[in-house]
Amino acid sequence: MIKSKRVIHLIPGFFPITGGGAEYFVLNLCKGLKKYQIESIIITRRYKNLKKKEIINGLTVRRFENYLPEKIKKLGIGINVKSKYLRMLVALGDLLGELIILFKICRKLKISLIHSSFIVPTGLIGIIIKKLLKIPLIITVHGPADFYNIQKILRKTFRYILKRADKVICVSKRLEKDIKKELRIKNTNMILNGTPKVDYSYYRNKKMFRKYELNKEINRPIIIMTGRLIKSKRNDLLIKAIPRLSTKFPGVKVIILGEGRERQNLFKLAKKLGVEGNIIIPGWVSEEDKRDFLGISDIFVHLSTEEGMSLSLIESQFASLPVIVPNSRFANEIIKNGYNGLYLKEPIKIEDIVKKIETIYSNKDIYEKFSRNSLSNSTRFTLEKMVKNYYTEYKKIMR
Repeated sequence: MIKSKRVIHLIPGFFPITGGGAEYFVLNLCKGLKKYQIESIIITRRYKNLKKKEIINGLTVRRFENYLPEKIKKLGIGINVKSKYLRMLVALGDLLGELIILFKICRKLKISLIHSSFIVPTGLIGIIIKKLLKIPLIITVHGPADFYNIQKILRKTFRYILKRADKVICVSKRLEKDIKKELRIKNTNMILNGTPKVDYSYYRNKKMFRKYELNKEINRPIIIMTGRLIKSKRNDLLIKAIPRLSTKFPGVKVIILGEGRERQNLFKLAKKLGVEGNIIIPGWVSEEDKRDFLGISDIFVHLSTEEGMSLSLIESQFASLPVIVPNSRFANEIIKNGYNGLYLKEPIKIEDIVKKIETIYSNKDIYEKFSRNSLSNSTRFTLEKMVKNYYTEYKKIMR
């Protein structure tokens, strides 16, 4: 076993400012690596009123200064992103501040490895430090925010960065295939995302989530979707389905967990359709509340246009929920049509969403089959497997 190795993990945003899939990935990975005597230092962007250094969940977090105005900086956060170009401006603003703090830490402490989440700006910063201080670098590519949704003009820059990393980790087979094909990168490996294993039987047996007056014993479906409230997640389609669902299932409830620019628009849409009483949009919630929501729900719906390896979908499997997803390559690695869920054809139609929900909820045999298979499928995505696979890569490189 490697003794007392220090690793720096670079990520643009982190708790408490933002808490998306990448942030939970870093949090869970760094906590899990403690088992292998890996001490992680998380370096991230600082915002107003946040400390430059603090301990979060037992992990050291150091924040660098990005000297752009606070309003501009917040546009670099996934839930607030208004323009790809503004996000790139914020990324450029990160370069100087992050290089300064990273250089200081690496000169002061013995750092065995730098691990970057995302290609830019953190991957580029890692490459610079690697060249200056000869510290090896791993880059994890998550997919949407650092590859699929980035301007094609930056592909050459991406290739330059990834070729110079010691290892490029992709979170799905499809993402690894696309990066190899489009960027001609060979130093890749695929490690599936993982989440902590949770026994949802406790939450399901509660029957009542009193905080939100959700009673599972009432004969109505409770449908849930989780993730950032942005247009690409297509939360509005599920709200538009509520009027038709209500005619088949009076009192149907739709839970949309997450935060983002579209939150007020979703409320306005619900009011326009007269379904305010059917929706719950609480914003970011604690992990315990999220598990309560998943435990009380019947069906998980995920309509995102693009993902790398969705942690939300993985959590749905641990919660043994039947799932409805678009028939796309990103979802196919987790959900199989007719096995643990159903596919929607693109372009997605409201009546198709309603039909799929009705098929699952109204047929006990189908529901129980999908539920059972989701739970069985969850064993592929345990946090323990993910952490062990990353530790294996760490060992190879640190030698």
